[in-house]
Amino acid sequence: ATWEHYAARATRFFGCNSYIDGQIGRVIDAVDKLHARDTVIIYTSDHGDQRLSHGLRGKGAMMYEESCNVPLIVRLPDGPRGQVTGAVASHVDLLPTMLDLAGHRVPASLHGKSLRPVLDNPARGTARDTALLSFTRFAINHDGYGGFYPVRCVIDGRLKLVINLFDSDELYDLASDPYEMTNRLLDPALQAERDRLHDRLLATMN
Repeated sequence: ATWEHYAARATRFFGCNSYIDGQIGRVIDAVDKLHARDTVIIYTSDHGDQRLSHGLRGKGAMMYEESCNVPLIVRLPDGPRGQVTGAVASHVDLLPTMLDLAGHRVPASLHGKSLRPVLDNPARGTARDTALLSFTRFAINHDGYGGFYPVRCVIDGRLKLVINLFDSDELYDLASDPYEMTNRLLDPALQAERDRLHDRLLATMN
């Protein structure tokens, strides 16, 4: 494909985002008009898009930030406004959070943790130490083609360990290498941290 082809795709991509922003605004306007005092608004998505980062597009069997660091915006009726937190969070935390906010008990069978402490005070830290990411389908060119390519990943907010069953594993330090250009899996300086994350990954999978 040519650069012109991707430029046209980018135009449609950002146009779609602008349209979604407008529709979300309609929802928020309706909430503010009818139920502002008793409604929590949560905005997220299922995955990102590589947008040619690392020479890739779309989604698939990779754990780069462009694909897996998705938006999570929460508005509580009386919560803080305009705050940003570096807390680690996962989609499995959303149901426990909603139950907690609604005043219900969070069943022990749920794997997630309530994010309410972070929502009430974004500066207080995180509800969890690490998050698990996984890919369990077929290769990047989609479900119907390619080969089975399972990936497991654990991230603590700074370090990301990626275990590829059929390929080399990866370790990235997002603080010093936010674009994930240097695989530090065999770096002696990070060996203890790598092993700690690997133990956590196995424990979480178990």
